[in-house]
Amino acid sequence: MSSLHWEYLVKTSNGDYQTVCQQFDGQTFLVTPSTYLSLSHVNPEGDIDAMIRLTYILNNEEKTVFLKLTFECAPKILSINDESVHDNGYSTLYDYSFNVAYRGATSITIGIEQEYSSYYDIIHINEPFLAHAYLRYLSKGNMVWVDVSATNEYGTDLQTIEIPVQYDNRVREESPVNLNPTKISDISYINVYSTNGSFLKRIRNISELSDFHSCTVILQYYSLNNQLLKSKTIKLK
Repeated sequence: MSSLHWEYLVKTSNGDYQTVCQQFDGQTFLVTPSTYLSLSHVNPEGDIDAMIRLTYILNNEEKTVFLKLTFECAPKILSINDESVHDNGYSTLYDYSFNVAYRGATSITIGIEQEYSSYYDIIHINEPFLAHAYLRYLSKGNMVWVDVSATNEYGTDLQTIEIPVQYDNRVREESPVNLNPTKISDISYINVYSTNGSFLKRIRNISELSDFHSCTVILQYYSLNNQLLKSKTIKLK
């Protein structure tokens, strides 16, 4: 076997395979897939399709061998849109809905924190790729923070929607909702502590808090380089 020609190809957004690196000769061929992520098409499942093509001469005849590859990536929240406030018949409460487009996971987890409330509600939505969220009975007089996260074995993507007070207590006039979510990027892990400072658990997704009984805990969110991004104290039901 002679005249070896190695090629690494990735599938692009138009469906074609593009050669991104190659090597002539040599019995081994080393590639680093993460180097070419910007050129690759990531499908809704969060996978990258690629292949290695080897062309060589054997007994004076040219032969070609293909090796198909699939790489899984960390999940990604693509967009949060169609946010709407809904009247539910209560003068001090409202409902809130939105859609989440994401890839690389089959479900999302939503955590709801309301100003002046000690509770942190957790909702799981098992709708792959496009989830429809409907939150009930939010207080018009309080700020509300909604954590939206998608997780797989390779990582977590988390975004936070900040919903302002819906009316001023003095004039009782509704103010528009901020429809632009504030993103907290590069969440690597969350440390969970008791109120006396004892370390309880390290988690990657707020859905893992569902194993806890009713208690108050402190959450500390850390980035990929181990920097503390934010802390919050929540009471689990």
